[in-house]
Amino acid sequence: MKKRNFVFKSFFVFSIVFTFLIAGINNSNTNHHLIRGENETYSISLTSQTNKLVTNLEFKSGDGEFKTELNNSIEVSYVDVSDGDNVWQVIKVGGSFENIESISGMTSISITKANADAHIGVYWSAFQTFNEECYVEFDTSSNLEVSTSFNHLQPNYLKVVALGNNDAFISSISIEFSCVNIYQLEAGETYEMGMYPQSQITDDGLIQILNDEGGDLPTSLDSKSWTSYDYYISNSNITDFMWYQDVLEDGELYRGVYFTSYRPNRTDLSSSESNSFQDNNGYFINTTYWFKYEPLIWDVLSVDESEGPLLLSNKILDSQDYHYSNSSRTIGDQTIYPNNYKESDIRTWLNDSFYTNVFSLVEKLLISTTIIDNSVASTGYSSNKYACENTNDKLFLLSHHEATNTTYGFNSNPSRTRQATDYAKAMGIEVPTSNSNSRFWLRSPYDYNQGYSRCVETGGGFGSQYVYRTHLGILPALRLS
Repeated sequence: MKKRNFVFKSFFVFSIVFTFLIAGINNSNTNHHLIRGENETYSISLTSQTNKLVTNLEFKSGDGEFKTELNNSIEVSYVDVSDGDNVWQVIKVGGSFENIESISGMTSISITKANADAHIGVYWSAFQTFNEECYVEFDTSSNLEVSTSFNHLQPNYLKVVALGNNDAFISSISIEFSCVNIYQLEAGETYEMGMYPQSQITDDGLIQILNDEGGDLPTSLDSKSWTSYDYYISNSNITDFMWYQDVLEDGELYRGVYFTSYRPNRTDLSSSESNSFQDNNGYFINTTYWFKYEPLIWDVLSVDESEGPLLLSNKILDSQDYHYSNSSRTIGDQTIYPNNYKESDIRTWLNDSFYTNVFSLVEKLLISTTIIDNSVASTGYSSNKYACENTNDKLFLLSHHEATNTTYGFNSNPSRTRQATDYAKAMGIEVPTSNSNSRFWLRSPYDYNQGYSRCVETGGGFGSQYVYRTHLGILPALRLS
């Protein structure tokens, strides 16, 4: 792919709404976009000597500020806070404090209580609104030193509340956050964002540890601590035969995969080795496999368009059917063909399950809701009665038009080829013996048959497949906001 001139900038950001900037800069007709770089951790220390909000024994409410270790100011609001001997502050029962100016990418808060009577709740959020989904409580039975890493969500706002029957005497608090670099995103470069299971774990010792953590194996009658994939077997029936479980071990996240029947390569087929590619890929029934969550690498296809930078995964991440059924259906008074992208299962999966689980709170705000062109022209045909309405999506598959755009670097068949991750192979993607590439879906419908959608073949050319085939890969794309 063609690279553009690269200019690096680095500076600290604290008081912006979220930790991401994209700005178009013209330089000899070349566009650049500013992007968040790697995190460096800094802290805000609240002690008996630093960052007090109130300096007398009377409970007060109002606005104040905290100073970071780099002497940047963060505005805060507080309710019923007073001073005390040898403590940071005392928070009255029902009182609280919260930052009202964004703290860039908080990674943790550590609180030291002056005594066991303190009962404290901590909320966190990407915005200045809080709910019970992002909340932890430390009651009087907890240790004097307590902390939370916000479930690794890196929020921008937090709120600390005094609960129970006693005023909370707080000796000290440390808030760690990311001080971020800003650099210019370039077409032809790569960008790292999101986490997904990819590489298979082969270390026997680690496998044993993960198996122990995973506990009892699931059955069709009892999933135990596992979650069914709800995949299809025989006549497109959802069946519990394949499960997953995510386990955190020594700071790393792993996904376990276990199945008692082979996943058919079509949703209407029965389960057998001959109908599946899982065994071809080295994955067999009644065996647990573990895969490590790893950062997703995205190819930057373009930064020139007003919609925002266009990113495409550089690996095939999963194996899914385009739509579970090869039959038309009616929604309202409209006939919906199986290859209708707007109403497809894969569009729902990308923007629901995949989007929800892959990206952090911070990253979700970086992804634009994009108007997706599903016109006839986007499908690569002069006429196509199966073309659907445009959609508004966070994640999407490439169209035929996009997959032939030379400015995106697609100037030959080999430029379109992609390889699948180990995890995608366990899901049943087909990996031909002739090469190590795999097919992946495009969103564009095939024009001669309502049950077919277009795809990129292993050699980079174009083909089409029945929409209910499960052995084609998912290569997601997105635009940054």
